[in-house]
Amino acid sequence: MIPTHMPLSAGTRLGPYEILSLLGTGGMGEVYRARDTRLDRIVAIKTSQERFTERFEREARAVAALNHPNICTLHDIGPSYLVMEFIDGTQPKGPLPLAEALRIGGQICDALDAAHRRGITHRDLKPGNILMAKSGVKLLDFGLAKMAAAPSGNDATQTLPLTGGNTLLGTLPYMAPEQLEGKEADARTDIFAFGAVLYELITGKRAFQGESQASLITAIMSKEAAPMTVLQPLTPGPVERVVRRCLAKDPDDRWQSARDLKEALSLSAQSEPGATAASAPARRLIPWVAAGLMTAVAAVLAALMVTGGDFRKEPADARVWRFAVSMPAQTSLSGDSIAVSPDGRMLSFAGTAEGRTLLWVQPFDSLNARALQGTEGATFPFWSPDSRSIGFFAQGKLRKVEVSGGSTQTICNAPFGGGGTWNRDGTILFAPNLSGGLLQVPAGGGEPALATALDESRGEKLHRWPQFLPDGRHFVYFARGERPADTGVYVGALGSGSVSKGMKLPVSTDSMAMYAPSGHLLFVHGGALMAQRFDADRLQVSGQPFPIGEQVVPSVSFGLAPFSVSANGVLAYRRGAGSTQLTWVDREGKRLGQIGASGVYLFPRLSPDGNRLAVERRDPEKGVDIWQFDLRRGAWSRFTLDTGSERCPIWSPDGRRIVFVSNRDGIENLYQKDSNGFGKDQLLLASTDVPWDWSADGQYIVYSYLDPKTSWDLWVLPLNGSQKPMPFLQTPFNEWQAQFSPNGRWLAYTSDESGNFEVCVRSFPETSSASTPGQKFQISTAGGAEPRWRKDGRELFYIAADGKLMAVELNGEARFQPGTPNPLFQTRVSGFKGYALHYDVSTDGKRFLVSAPVEDSASFPTIVEVNWTRRLK
Repeated sequence: MIPTHMPLSAGTRLGPYEILSLLGTGGMGEVYRARDTRLDRIVAIKTSQERFTERFEREARAVAALNHPNICTLHDIGPSYLVMEFIDGTQPKGPLPLAEALRIGGQICDALDAAHRRGITHRDLKPGNILMAKSGVKLLDFGLAKMAAAPSGNDATQTLPLTGGNTLLGTLPYMAPEQLEGKEADARTDIFAFGAVLYELITGKRAFQGESQASLITAIMSKEAAPMTVLQPLTPGPVERVVRRCLAKDPDDRWQSARDLKEALSLSAQSEPGATAASAPARRLIPWVAAGLMTAVAAVLAALMVTGGDFRKEPADARVWRFAVSMPAQTSLSGDSIAVSPDGRMLSFAGTAEGRTLLWVQPFDSLNARALQGTEGATFPFWSPDSRSIGFFAQGKLRKVEVSGGSTQTICNAPFGGGGTWNRDGTILFAPNLSGGLLQVPAGGGEPALATALDESRGEKLHRWPQFLPDGRHFVYFARGERPADTGVYVGALGSGSVSKGMKLPVSTDSMAMYAPSGHLLFVHGGALMAQRFDADRLQVSGQPFPIGEQVVPSVSFGLAPFSVSANGVLAYRRGAGSTQLTWVDREGKRLGQIGASGVYLFPRLSPDGNRLAVERRDPEKGVDIWQFDLRRGAWSRFTLDTGSERCPIWSPDGRRIVFVSNRDGIENLYQKDSNGFGKDQLLLASTDVPWDWSADGQYIVYSYLDPKTSWDLWVLPLNGSQKPMPFLQTPFNEWQAQFSPNGRWLAYTSDESGNFEVCVRSFPETSSASTPGQKFQISTAGGAEPRWRKDGRELFYIAADGKLMAVELNGEARFQPGTPNPLFQTRVSGFKGYALHYDVSTDGKRFLVSAPVEDSASFPTIVEVNWTRRLK
């Protein structure tokens, strides 16, 4: 028997096979790249922790007789290992262009048909058992689950499962109901799994999901998968029906053979002219707007032109048109912000490719997006009312550029802009920084004037994401107050010589809002895009909110939400769960394992002994709580039980307590609690923002506090003596993400003092005898955030602006001598994403626990709807 917990080293011999390297691990054992010394060929060997029985060997050899181009060949079988064809390929991952997904599906059907005709059922069909090779699709581990026996005298087919009776064999999300009930599996069981696989390839989401095994089983047994057209609007109806029949609960209601299934798929694709672009040129164009929709889009845009962009006139073609837009190849959205032009004909966004961020414009009547040169570093675009120019923020300035081309013009200073809006009178209203009120400035340039003042009685700290209402004088904006009740959407007005303090609107949201010409306010609540009636003349909200879009991609920037609506009612929003996965990776970026299922996790914090994890876990419906994960037992437990939102956990140096922020009392206060979960929560500090770290000697906690006058400052809470908080860095700039060095002599943090976010280190305390008072170093060289120390203090890590995890060697004890930053591996986390932390470091500095997006942000589609209000009727 080969123990799976002891991987084989290179050079080990298994019979005539020489182990070359480890390819991966699975539930059965390890998979190795090996050389057949007899035939001098490369093979793949999969080991098992149990010796195979004679029946297993006999049936496995029967499977080896399968000869099909889409089935991985089984060459040989040993006492506890399988020898298979070595395939150099990748696993398919959705969402894929429809033509590509159907091509893969057709080849899988061919493989299934070949096996089923020989009485072999796979029983573990899943994306992980599919490889995309140059020669086409290859199915792995085929037929090792079940094979039909030879017919008996009464011509009845008996089945001989290779596992024991009533054993559940397979991968849960793809298992058919009869498998879960322990019943016999046949070809129709594979067809169910095929439906789940094709569903995932087309939509990028699993057909059945659950927070636990029990809830997942319940979903498979009793619930229907969400319509594919909700997740991927371009899915043709006939394709939807074919997949839905695959996923029927009763095997008799499914397709009865893989051959019939493939034919049905072919016919369903041919029935939709907009979805059958199978030629190579069409596949290259599909990532932006499906070719079959171009005529429809052109017709809608022509109708909009007839109305002259006047939203009060009903377009000649008042049908609802809906289509999806994806990011250009190799480009990711920067800043979680999109903007539809007022005439409803174009979409603008900031996109990053190869480390360079530019403004992009996508006309809806074109298959190609266009980057606007001279807009490097752009964020948060907004349109001029005539749809000819775009305002944006870059390099600490408010700028504008004409869509037709030309040089970029600087309007005024804006250190860290937070949204803007442009009225017909040529006034731009914008948020210049991460704190404070809104400013107004002429679009042609000039000295900005204060437009909104923070209301001290509400403890307001920032105003962001303004949007003008139709009269061009009133506007809505997002305000963050000290209390959750004071955070939300406000309405203000421009006035001659007066500064607006705003009036809070009774809408339930912690996101920005936009006015839709249908007479609605749009905002996000519980992860869904909502609409609520709003009288723009009386500035009054009425009625109840209702959903108009599901699964809007969440943002950690205060109040930002990725949706936009034009002056003539064209709606766009980015759809996606925004889930993250807690993943262990080594210094080369190799994945070593995952923690739990995917979710929305922030602030992963490993305990000082490395045995436990505390993490902020967000749920659109249940709110935000602190959870713990026992790394030794592999078990989750909820740490905070209050009805408020609890976030930002940090461990005490001895691991016995956890400090966190909670708004349970109406304002955000700092609490501590025994890490074992018992005992009462103890109020530690009233009115705070984000705790970052606890010094190794246990004497200090460092945290950020948002001061409307000096932005985000670093404060220190002494835990001995008077316990009176004291400012450590109180500057006109923003300081975040602080962490004490292991020896307590230095403090690493993120600052925007240079105009970009950079990682800095400063002596602590300022009068420390171990260093020159006030000594400071800039660690990152081209943008950086989220500094973390290695436990021995010999390295400092951070995430660069391009998402690479960087390491800086540190020399010297009394003198601080940082080395040159060196990249370790690429993450999917950008250099600065709001206040959050996305990773932690093991005690030896050899592993990193990263909370990164499950999907690349480029895979999240932007849904565009023309005449969306017709759905309300």
